[in-house]
Amino acid sequence: GWVPPDFGSVHLTDQVSVRAVQQPQLSVTKTADRTTVNAAGDVVNYTFTVRNSGNVTTSFVTVQDDLPGLGALTCVNGFGTDTSLPASLDPGESLVCTAAYSTTQTDMDSGSVVNTATATGRTPLGAVVTSPADGAVVGANQNTELAMTKVADKQLVQTVGEQVNYTIAVTNRGNVSLAGATITDPLPLQNYTCSPAAGSTLAPGATMTCTGTYSPTHADLENGGIRNTASFTGTDPTGASQTSEAGAVVAALYNPKMEFTKSVSAPENWVAGDTITYTFHVRNVGNMNAYYVWAKDSMADLSSTTCVVDGTNIVVTQNIDRAFPPGVAVTCVATYVAKQSDVDRGFITNTATLTAQEATGQPFPTEAATAITRTEHPASLSLVKGADATELTHVGQ
Repeated sequence: GWVPPDFGSVHLTDQVSVRAVQQPQLSVTKTADRTTVNAAGDVVNYTFTVRNSGNVTTSFVTVQDDLPGLGALTCVNGFGTDTSLPASLDPGESLVCTAAYSTTQTDMDSGSVVNTATATGRTPLGAVVTSPADGAVVGANQNTELAMTKVADKQLVQTVGEQVNYTIAVTNRGNVSLAGATITDPLPLQNYTCSPAAGSTLAPGATMTCTGTYSPTHADLENGGIRNTASFTGTDPTGASQTSEAGAVVAALYNPKMEFTKSVSAPENWVAGDTITYTFHVRNVGNMNAYYVWAKDSMADLSSTTCVVDGTNIVVTQNIDRAFPPGVAVTCVATYVAKQSDVDRGFITNTATLTAQEATGQPFPTEAATAITRTEHPASLSLVKGADATELTHVGQ
């Protein structure tokens, strides 16, 4: 307005306030130094880049990552200087942190390592600033591989019931766990146990071992051996079934065999009425129990036979349902009284046969034994002539 000259100089002032609009903003970027891992224990190095993309200084800046087992963060500022958390970032400044992580079996089984990170801080007015989350995905190269063996503690069996001990082992050579691990064997194994127990989860590098015993049957021996295959089943993390097989062969000796001999003892140049003794020797030289063992002699008028187990006083009866084990021997004795017809013939010969059968009724090969005894009585004739008078006294006498 108008100022009268009498008042001298006059100064006018005015004040204008301009509000600063604060726009706090943080961003974080998470990256990994590899795209895949191959086994538990593989190390992944993560890099976290935090930037103050707002227009105010942000203090107490930290990085949060929910990955269990992640190593400690090591950070540097934009000038490459080591910086500890929490840190302060002016607008436009950034912070780079790194941390290492060792892959777990859970990661391998799940097929990847997936997680996210965020950055947080506070504005000059104390407001909390949180960045959008950023994640990194590291894939897991899954593979399944099994190694299976079945081993018997002997290569040959020779008798029914002879014990064979089996060991069956499966090793998980892949890099993922197998659930429901189970080993089955079609043989009726006794005392069958597995460690870890059937149905357990088999981790990579782990081995399931099962043991059991088997007693071979007559059919096993007759077939020449024990041949069979054990099986393994398990389920990988994708739900696919993983299987393997391993077999073992145990040879069998099948030899039903009896040894049978017959001998004779008689007086020299025996005559009618003399006693002749026959001895039968029976031995099980095979590897199968014999039953209904019977040394039969077709000679008429032969006495009954008495049999004794060799080396004992045990008297045994022929042709009965009792086991005659391998290696056992029996001696049997019978007698015969020579007849005049035998003397006239000059010898006595006869053959005995031995029969036996297996527990199944399968016959043993029939054995035969012959014994001959001779006598010598040279034939001789004499002629005696006599008269009823000692002298003649007349014609016609």
